[in-house]
Amino acid sequence: MSSEKLFDPILAATEELERSAINIRQIHGALKSLTTENLKSLETNSQRIQEATAQLKLSHEQKTADFAAYEAAMLEIEAGKQLLDENKKLLGVAEEKLKSSADSLYQSGLLLAVANSQALLDHLTKLPNRRLFFDRFNQTILSGRRNKTYSALLFLDLDNFKLINDRYGHEVGDLLLIEVAKRLKSSIRDTDTVARYGGDEFVIIISNLNIDQKAAVSRTELIVEKVRKSIAMPVTAGADADSFVLDPQCTASIGVTVFLYEAGDPKSVLESVLSVSDKAMYQAKQAGGNQSRIEVVALTNT
Repeated sequence: MSSEKLFDPILAATEELERSAINIRQIHGALKSLTTENLKSLETNSQRIQEATAQLKLSHEQKTADFAAYEAAMLEIEAGKQLLDENKKLLGVAEEKLKSSADSLYQSGLLLAVANSQALLDHLTKLPNRRLFFDRFNQTILSGRRNKTYSALLFLDLDNFKLINDRYGHEVGDLLLIEVAKRLKSSIRDTDTVARYGGDEFVIIISNLNIDQKAAVSRTELIVEKVRKSIAMPVTAGADADSFVLDPQCTASIGVTVFLYEAGDPKSVLESVLSVSDKAMYQAKQAGGNQSRIEVVALTNT
């Protein structure tokens, strides 16, 4: 056997070993390359994981802060509710006090109205008293001066009132005064004034009669006659079963002053007009009663 043939297997084995070594180096290179890529990928993934972890941590911290803020907000809401409940209670107390004050003020207003009414109205007939009559008289003369119109003052004294009062008693006498007051009010305009002057005396103010004296006097005569007839009508007293007509019958003596106010102190004017009307009333009474006397004056004194 030749030596070349003897070394062929060895040569083949050697070549195979060389090829294996090359494969191993290639595999090693591939493994090295793969390992490098994996390491890079691992590093990249690690960074991503770290970033994700940081984000997650931030998100957790934010959620924790949000939850704390939520809890704080809830506590504030609860505190607000308590404060609102307390304010509602205080408001309820304030409303009760306000209502009580309003009721007290209303009652005070009623008492004041009653007091004013009692101060200005006659307690029996509910007609204006002297105080309110003086005020109405001033209004009348000022209006007359402004409009240049005549006014009139009627002074009435009831005839036979003392006899009726003595015969039937003061209770019937009071009922008679109340009835006379009603009849007088129904005999004049709403713009005019009837007042109880005292006892069984009444006064009536007639305003803005006319700018012409004759026309003013004529109209006054009609009013006076209407008043006289109204009072002279029979008056019935007592309950239905025990009713009776007053006897002697009540009438009135009426003194009247028709006047034109141009100047002068209102207080002096009132005194002058009352004096003239009072004298005229006594003339009517001395003539037998149930009649009137009329005087005309011009009040120009200053």
